[in-house]
Amino acid sequence: MFEYINTKTGARMSSPDVLFGENWQRLGEEVKEDPIKVEDETNKEKETSEKNSRKDEITKKDIMIQLDAMGVEYDPKARKDELYKLMMGE
Repeated sequence: MFEYINTKTGARMSSPDVLFGENWQRLGEEVKEDPIKVEDETNKEKETSEKNSRKDEITKKDIMIQLDAMGVEYDPKARKDELYKLMMGE
């Protein structure tokens, strides 16, 4: 009988069979991190940080000027975050 733990949910399971799956780890075995997955998460954090940095550097007025140049209609009373998303096409 083998004991398994789901590394994502923490669920535990006993089985006479060998389990295969992305998140199932046999108890007592070393947890192996997928280097590609770790790198992807690091890149996402870096992109989010850079995106927030750019958003902080630009003013609401600059965003409205850019939206005007793009021909995009917007509510001038909208918050900077909303206008920024509109400008970025989100």
